[in-house]
Amino acid sequence: MKIATRNEEITVEQSDEIANADALAVGKDWDTNKLVCVAAEISKTVRDDDVERAAKRASLLLKASRNVLASHPQRFGFIFPEPPSNSLGVVMGTSITDHANRKAEREGVLFIHCHEKD
Repeated sequence: MKIATRNEEITVEQSDEIANADALAVGKDWDTNKLVCVAAEISKTVRDDDVERAAKRASLLLKASRNVLASHPQRFGFIFPEPPSNSLGVVMGTSITDHANRKAEREGVLFIHCHEKD
């Protein structure tokens, strides 16, 4: 994201926010066949702040990805054969609080339930 901050497409703070995500990915949405930017937060118990961070970081990743692709298509075209169309926040954990679950549903953040290892 250094290129995006150098070109003032995102702030240094926004770049740091993206870098603090537990996982980042770009992939195709099976329903739309369009590229999607994904930011994930991983916690044993998912809480409201995990949901908020996942949504925020996914949105920032989408913004940075679109901007860097627009300004440097030759450099980033192998990662982004087309501009990403959307972002998806993801939270993963063995459980989620009721309030965080409602928040995730409202904000379109996907909860992935992980089983504890025996």
